Amino acid sequence: MVSKLSLNELRDLQTSRQQHNHSGGGSSHPLFLFITLYFLSYSKMTKSSFVFPTSNEGVVTATAASAAVTCNAAIGLITTESLTTAAAAEYVLTLTNNRLKVGSMVYATVGNGTSTQGTVVCSGGVSKTAGTVTIKVSNTHASEALNGTLLIGFFVVDQR
Repeated sequence: MVSKLSLNELRDLQTSRQQHNHSGGGSSHPLFLFITLYFLSYSKMTKSSFVFPTSNEGVVTATAASAAVTCNAAIGLITTESLTTAAAAEYVLTLTNNRLKVGSMVYATVGNGTSTQGTVVCSGGVSKTAGTVTIKVSNTHASEALNGTLLIGFFVVDQR
């Protein structure tokens, strides 16, 4: 499944999330962390050095299967398959994306989809081959395995 979220839909999600956080709601949604990272990175790096995704492209969503997903967009939100990754273990997702060049930087963040157990930490990567990159998700919990899906937000930055 692939779809796009418009900038207005992202703003609505952010407003909803802020209201949820102020009312004592749960953990941070990866999309908001990822949007914050995007704008912080954008404001600190010059346009002449890097190619950043444009806001009018929207966010493309995709669903992974067997630790792989295709999401041909500069900005994306991936729902993983249901995971049972053990405590202190890693899930490695292969992202295929026609925007990736050799040396493209992929910034990623992760949060719970349906999973209610485990503690997840995510790292993006640098594309070593055109079109693919791996994103590593570590379950750093001492004893709990993951028990559902995760949401991985990403964006691609290229050097000129």
